[in-house]
Amino acid sequence: MEQVLLQETEKPIISAQEKKPIKHSSERKPGLDALRAIAILLVVWYHSFGILKPLFTIPVIGQVFKKMYVASTWIGPLGVDLFFVLSGFLIGSILIKIFLKEERFTFKTIVNFWMRRWLRTVPNYYFMLVVCFMLYSYLYNTEFNWKYFLFIQNLTSAHPPFFGEAWSLAVEEWFYLTVPAALMIVNYLAKGSSKNRILLYTFSAYLILFISLRFVKSLTGNDINLDTDIRKVVVFRLDAIMYGVIVALAFQNARAFLLKWKKPLAVIGLIGSFLAVAVVFMIFEKTNWYNDNSIVKLLINSSFYTVMPIFFAMLLPHAVFVKKIKYRLLRDAVMHISLISYSMYLIHYSLIYIPFFEKYETSSISMSILLYVTYWVLVFIVSAINYRFIEAPVMKLRNRISPEKAH
Repeated sequence: MEQVLLQETEKPIISAQEKKPIKHSSERKPGLDALRAIAILLVVWYHSFGILKPLFTIPVIGQVFKKMYVASTWIGPLGVDLFFVLSGFLIGSILIKIFLKEERFTFKTIVNFWMRRWLRTVPNYYFMLVVCFMLYSYLYNTEFNWKYFLFIQNLTSAHPPFFGEAWSLAVEEWFYLTVPAALMIVNYLAKGSSKNRILLYTFSAYLILFISLRFVKSLTGNDINLDTDIRKVVVFRLDAIMYGVIVALAFQNARAFLLKWKKPLAVIGLIGSFLAVAVVFMIFEKTNWYNDNSIVKLLINSSFYTVMPIFFAMLLPHAVFVKKIKYRLLRDAVMHISLISYSMYLIHYSLIYIPFFEKYETSSISMSILLYVTYWVLVFIVSAINYRFIEAPVMKLRNRISPEKAH
């Protein structure tokens, strides 16, 4: 999701020997592209697998599809958290580079940073938002809600039903807005400290603040829903992106360590994330502990969305050091999906699934398979068109209005 999501063509902080002229395609990090592709595929899988429910009636194989459906409801949503961590790493790398390079980290510098970030994400979002408002007004008499344009529809409370994908975009945009401002404030207050210390102070304080807010919400709130009241509320999720920023800072100061320990970190991240999901799944699906035990509910509400981004962040060092995806077909597919991932995120659910697939009921196995294939084909085609004619031209305009070299 920059959810989101969101590929950036700017390179993260790199070593001196890597700084040489290369083509645009070579500037991409294949490992990060792979994680981004996995993230968007997980989200689309989660939102669409219900189309195949007629397959559940098939003897034996139907049980497999049922388990896949359950898995999609638990694993699929975590694609957004993977997007958050990726966004944090990419945007953190850029912000750290700017802060270390600039002699004075001024408001003008921050405005330039904001302009580049918003030109990357907001125009495409606004375009899709207007299209969805028009479509839903016609189909469902949905009323216009101006809060979506300011990303405040879920700032402190549950996200409205309309355009459900927008919850994560609000988290992203508020992160872009607040982190540079916090860095400027700490930079002013901590005059005389080294720039690395100022970065560490800012990022640590940011983490502590929003982890604490989530804990307080979990402690004091009644009848809290983990998904609607915590997962999709901006003020309780801003720390999720910061874990990627912390990894970016680690690349600045401990690159050799990350290179040495990239595989163990990736193994810990994979195993840890699997175990965390498995434990929470067992608690929710196999016991009544979450509803009956206040301690268990407090622990899950306050810590699950701290633990998962941390484990996902552990995957980043290995991904960054991946030089090449071996098979060309797979490499091209990964890069293409990564490029259109933001468009896919904006399009796949509210624009395509809900109006045209969600309420189409069939008991026919063959028809459900046809619908599922049609859905995926439409998502890829419409996303590619949107990327080609909306997203890519805006990025070119951004580079003219606010060139990266100005950083």
